[in-house]
Amino acid sequence: MITRRLRSGSSTVKEYKQIHEEAKELLNRHGYDEKGIGALEKIMTYLMIDMKTLMDKSSSHIAEMLIQGSNMGIIDAVKRINQYEKEAEKEVTALMKRLLKFEENNVERLKGRSLIGYNGFSINGTETGHDTEREQKNGYSTVLFRLVF
Repeated sequence: MITRRLRSGSSTVKEYKQIHEEAKELLNRHGYDEKGIGALEKIMTYLMIDMKTLMDKSSSHIAEMLIQGSNMGIIDAVKRINQYEKEAEKEVTALMKRLLKFEENNVERLKGRSLIGYNGFSINGTETGHDTEREQKNGYSTVLFRLVF
């Protein structure tokens, strides 16, 4: 199994973490606990990604997987906003709208571009635009990050 090797300075990762932390804070403030992902669900996610990338680990294929994931996030966000906008607190819907906009921007940045340029993966600290095996593994790790967290 490939380990996570995300570039710590990735603005995409930072934004997901910020949104996650704000959502966690809102839940806690209102007396709820964050619901984690179960071990079985994580294992199934890893296996699914392994299957989807078994034959094609190219950055364009991984970008396609990320676009699909972001589109699922967009659909879910729109549903939740429409469902709860009138009854939820403004800061909750504002955070969901921020996530929606972020996912929409992710899709736009991924269209027609290699994943390498999008996420700024690097080999030995040097950014590159080539699809080397290491970069493909880094892209693979990003897919894992997005699906598991």
